[in-house]
Amino acid sequence: MSGTIAWRTMAVATMLAMLGVSALARPPKPAPSPDPRPRALTRHEFNYKDWTVSPIVRLHSYQFRTDPNEVPASTSPTVLDAVAMIYPLIAGSAMHDVYLDRVTSEFSLGNKKLDLRPRTLPNYQGGTMLAVWEAKDIHSTEALQLRVDIPMTCYETRIDEDIALTYDWPTGEYKPMIASCLEPQLYVEPGHPAIQKLVQEWTKGNVKNAKPYLAAKYLAGKVVEHFQPTEGDYESAGRGPERGKVTAVLLEGFNVHGAAYAAERRRGSRFDMACLLTAVYRGAGIPARMVIGLDLEKTRESNIPVLRAWTEFYLYDEAAEAGEWIPVDIVKQREFSSRMPPLKQRWQFFGHNEEFDQMAPLAYHWLPPTANTNTGPPGVWGWIPSPGVPAVDAELQFVYNETSRRGDDPKEWWERPKQQPMQ
Repeated sequence: MSGTIAWRTMAVATMLAMLGVSALARPPKPAPSPDPRPRALTRHEFNYKDWTVSPIVRLHSYQFRTDPNEVPASTSPTVLDAVAMIYPLIAGSAMHDVYLDRVTSEFSLGNKKLDLRPRTLPNYQGGTMLAVWEAKDIHSTEALQLRVDIPMTCYETRIDEDIALTYDWPTGEYKPMIASCLEPQLYVEPGHPAIQKLVQEWTKGNVKNAKPYLAAKYLAGKVVEHFQPTEGDYESAGRGPERGKVTAVLLEGFNVHGAAYAAERRRGSRFDMACLLTAVYRGAGIPARMVIGLDLEKTRESNIPVLRAWTEFYLYDEAAEAGEWIPVDIVKQREFSSRMPPLKQRWQFFGHNEEFDQMAPLAYHWLPPTANTNTGPPGVWGWIPSPGVPAVDAELQFVYNETSRRGDDPKEWWERPKQQPMQ
């Protein structure tokens, strides 16, 4: 590596911390609360898992390499007056809950741990909250490290299509958070001519002739037929023979071109496919957000991080002023078949998903949706260094374990709802 590309190297690695799981009985199911209407999407009563997932962002002195396989030839110190590290937090999705009051973090400069508490900035697109850690008077250091421990419960999901088809198109406006999921974001461009062209061709300009659930299902099928994943999910740092293939610990970041690229080229990475479906939904007037998560089962099997991306779209009952998110794992649907299945039958990865208890959602954006930078291709986190952007190497790791119930845990923490709350 040389020049700009070299110093923007990003490493993605995994440390597996399977700490042992005690065989505790499931907590008693709480009495269900009355809902304004029955749910189309439900979480499986027994097939769920408690996880603590810990992303670790490490920035260290730039290590000059003439060849990625060689020992670094020289290093330069990281000189900063101040830095703000940014990591997204999401309270939950269609298939998981995060216990925000139990999220903890650790910020270190070199070997010194700083007593920092993050500022939280709520109400970003899709319900994203940004946590910001700010450190001053750094001057010179060899490494910065941020670790965030995120406890969550992840559920398998089931869909009742008869209920889903009772949702109609709203005549008024969506609530602000839902409306934000119709707007563009980095790599998701619903107003791009290539996206608008597909929506127009596929719906003949009459998307509202069908119920929103059926329209979303039909559009997902068209994306399955339109797009073929042909690239790996990561930007290789040069250790592997194939671009994008996970063949080594060191990686540059996620291989994301975006929805418009996917619409025009009809190929790209699996991440591009999720971007495309999200943009198509938004372009058709269906609120949607992309979910980026860690595949815990595949990561455990391969000893390297396996990240996936899927889409959630929103169904809204205007009379009840309530709605729900429906998850669509378009990549898994494409692996199952390259053609649209019959619309009248249930699709395995459209709402119904038996793998979600092994998936840990991390973010709705490839980069935090605010002014920030990072050291290379998108990696969910961001930072604001001062002065300027120093030459550093970045490393993203994931530590995770299945969470065991402790004797001192408050009873209320375990008596969690087994259903997605109406929003």
